[in-house]
Amino acid sequence: MSVSHLGNALGAWLGGLAITGGLSYTAPFSVGAGIVLSAVVVMAVAAHHARSSARRTGHRT
Repeated sequence: MSVSHLGNALGAWLGGLAITGGLSYTAPFSVGAGIVLSAVVVMAVAAHHARSSARRTGHRT
């Protein structure tokens, strides 16, 4: 649950920085897309690591 709160706070903060930095009011959409893309990359790397670890130890996933 706390990770969700962290994500909400990070998104609001980065979106606010984008607007304050002189970008348009649509900039938070791009910031949000970047955050989602980062999360997908982290999840893909974690899944790959879990699969390769399971193969080395002989566990099934």
